[in-house]
Amino acid sequence: QQHLIELIRLNLIDEALTYAQTHLAEFAEDEIKMRQELEKTMALLVFDKPLESPYGYLMETSHRQIIANQINNALLVHQNQQSESDLSMLVKMVNYIEDKLDKKSLRYPKLIDIPTGKLEDS
Repeated sequence: QQHLIELIRLNLIDEALTYAQTHLAEFAEDEIKMRQELEKTMALLVFDKPLESPYGYLMETSHRQIIANQINNALLVHQNQQSESDLSMLVKMVNYIEDKLDKKSLRYPKLIDIPTGKLEDS
């Protein structure tokens, strides 16, 4: 799908149509979610300014980054490796514990700056 979006971004309409028919159409036949995503992507072709269309978010850099992260995670899972770094999981755990402590109105040294490890007494 991202390759199709890039072809549309470059205004390579014939190549985009050929790519969709050759590589994506067969998946869309069997998978409803894939069909919906393909329809959204193909809808970009009907707009003069696809970036300003209701599906313009598909062409934004942030969407490209989301897709890259999803692909990286899928590859790591496929290789039986963690899809998330230990540091990322640790930060999520700290945030979770801080939320629990805040809900119980308990005082604790709150982490206010992750890169420096700066704490603030709450």
